[in-house]
Amino acid sequence: MTLNENTIRELLEQAAPGPWAALSTYEDGAERPDTTREMRSSDREYLGIMHGTNAQLAALAPELAAEVLRLHEALSAWIEDERAAENALHNASVLGNTATTHTTIINRINSILNGDIQ
Repeated sequence: MTLNENTIRELLEQAAPGPWAALSTYEDGAERPDTTREMRSSDREYLGIMHGTNAQLAALAPELAAEVLRLHEALSAWIEDERAAENALHNASVLGNTATTHTTIINRINSILNGDIQ
């Protein structure tokens, strides 16, 4: 599976609604005697059993995915702002066809969005 904006959106649409919870108690309120955690969606749908910190991290999956999408949208908007600024400079004939700092920023953001930068 390729991790990209479309894949994340599709997975979020198909997944149980968040936030998820990693519960350390049984439904009757009794504490679990080990590191198992019952995973539940925001509408209390049973999602399975996980252990310890893995359960806590998995419970954050919907919010983490949403944050990745938010950051992607913010970086995409930034690219558009940089392009507009660069075009304004070129249109004012200040630069001709030379590359600018805006070009460097646009290329760097595109690299991040395309996963070319680790």
